[in-house]
Amino acid sequence: MREVAEDIALAEAELSEKLVDTAGYVLKMNPTVAYPEFAKHVLPLYAPVLVAASTIADPGAVHNALCVFVDAFMYGSDKADIQPMLLPALLVGLESKDGLLRQCGAFGLGVCAQARVGDGKWVPDAANALLVATRADDAEDEDMLVATENVVAALGKLGDVLGSEQRCMAAWMAGLPLERDETEAQDSHARLCRLVLAGADVPAVHVLQVLALCLKPKHVAEGEDDEDEAVELVDAEVRGTVLPEAIKRLATRLGAEATKQAVGEIADAHAKVLVVQLLNAAFP
Repeated sequence: MREVAEDIALAEAELSEKLVDTAGYVLKMNPTVAYPEFAKHVLPLYAPVLVAASTIADPGAVHNALCVFVDAFMYGSDKADIQPMLLPALLVGLESKDGLLRQCGAFGLGVCAQARVGDGKWVPDAANALLVATRADDAEDEDMLVATENVVAALGKLGDVLGSEQRCMAAWMAGLPLERDETEAQDSHARLCRLVLAGADVPAVHVLQVLALCLKPKHVAEGEDDEDEAVELVDAEVRGTVLPEAIKRLATRLGAEATKQAVGEIADAHAKVLVVQLLNAAFP
């Protein structure tokens, strides 16, 4: 009987997740048309879970509620009303030992930062929580790697909001490259290129080595051996224009000898070849 009950519970959890995914997909396809019905019928179902997130033992239930409200925040018209309900639950998710829930918490905090709704008084506390998450005992566990990448990505987004908050930006840059979550990798690496081109003070050697990896059309994360896991670290537009210019700018800043040493330390043979070709063409 126990096995039957467990099978039923698993099937219900999978069905609930699929329903949440479907509702979110419909909302994203046509927010103007879908959001009024989404707000009327879907949000009330998950609001009690969101509010009680810190007391609910089932990470799947909290994850579903967070996904629903993050989608509503991203695509809906009442961000100012949703954010105060959403932020405490995102912090609960960030502290979770469940990888999907931690990932969702970090991603949602980044989304809220980019939206710049309200006075932003919540951002320093969120930044502290993200910094703690980067140092969690399980941050480098296999089933937490994507969540940790989302934590790092969120630090970059919060750093943009905080401006002079060096802790966020330093931890974000130290956590790059992102190699598993393609969406967050492309966002963070494009942001890094923009910072270089804007003349920001960055750790030039590390950033050059990160951006060299982004020259590869596809990249497989260290420790992975499945080509199906390959991701594009930047999109084609960034790779074709912004990325090469950022690398050349860094090489100019470092000088020939320091650049040669930095390139020599790149472990990825393909990335090393690509950056050498780029720099030889730029500085014959």
